[in-house]
Amino acid sequence: MLQGDCNKDTIHFTLVPSRDGTPLTRVFHFRLQECSDERLRMCNELLQGIKSLKLYSWERLFCDAVERVRRRQIFLLLKGSCIAAITSE
Repeated sequence: MLQGDCNKDTIHFTLVPSRDGTPLTRVFHFRLQECSDERLRMCNELLQGIKSLKLYSWERLFCDAVERVRRRQIFLLLKGSCIAAITSE
């Protein structure tokens, strides 16, 4: 095979850094901050009402709710990091 034939079939992609990704990154950062605030509120509520939670055996229910918020927080962090990596210079 000739070298000229190989180059003819090659496709090159170039990512051009853009500042247009910045507002999108800001949106994900804002959503992540909201999610973090929600998780902290839930944890504070859990700690303040720990006696009631233990009395009525609601620990598992409350822990599941906190874990769901934490999973959403991690997802948003990952998604925002991917967008930041793509749009950064």
